[in-house]
Amino acid sequence: RSMNSFLIIYLIILLFEAILSTILKYAWQAEEKWDEPWYNEKTEHERNSSKILRFISDFLAFLVLYNFIIPISLYVTVEMQKFLGSFFIGWDLDLYHEETNQRAQVNTSDLNEELGQVEYVFTDKTGTLTENEMQFRECSINGIKYQEVNGKLTPEGFSEDSPDGNRHGLVRLFGFPTISHPRWKVFYFREIFLFVKEEELFLKAVCLCHTVQINADQTDGADGPWHANGITSPLEYYASSPDEKALVEAASRVGVVFTGISGDSMEVKSLGKPERY
Repeated sequence: RSMNSFLIIYLIILLFEAILSTILKYAWQAEEKWDEPWYNEKTEHERNSSKILRFISDFLAFLVLYNFIIPISLYVTVEMQKFLGSFFIGWDLDLYHEETNQRAQVNTSDLNEELGQVEYVFTDKTGTLTENEMQFRECSINGIKYQEVNGKLTPEGFSEDSPDGNRHGLVRLFGFPTISHPRWKVFYFREIFLFVKEEELFLKAVCLCHTVQINADQTDGADGPWHANGITSPLEYYASSPDEKALVEAASRVGVVFTGISGDSMEVKSLGKPERY
């Protein structure tokens, strides 16, 4: 691109020089003391028959004289340099992967000179690295990190094997057992209730802010979110965004289920209770 820009500049300079030289030629020939050489009298007489033809011929003559300002051979030189540079990329040991015995593969040599200017390399989070297979791992709610453990949203550090592992998550909406873990012992009943509501609000936001669709066979005539054609099974979600699908599926596993769209409203079931938004 930079070379093409320079060539355009050189072309403008060439045209300017040719026009200026043509004008100066006529200005010089306009003087009375100017005399046509004897060997050019016949040619000059023929050219004088048409002023337009005379101007064009003089202009083209100066273009030929000044054409060396555009380095046409530079194209060939640069293309040869790119072609040979692609071999050096394949031979570079720093770009060699020993485990797979693979060298850098050059598919095009047009960008060789721009590789040295690269400072940052970005890649999208889906597809390129994950093959569009997204799975929910953990989330942060009000500054506290949560993980999904056997279908329960559990604060980090708790597990099913720990004494308080099965006492946390959305199940606390139905009761608040005594918490013995030091991290949660300071909470009073009201604080625990608000804390649980924040979890539920987070999961409802996940179930409502998306473009996920449900299989039509599972929404027509289904009685509840876990029934399809008379067979009990989880709802099957479809989405153009794999991360949205993974989030909606994770929310459904912990108790907040997106059940479909009815008119202008979205329907969810929060711990078995139907709600419409």
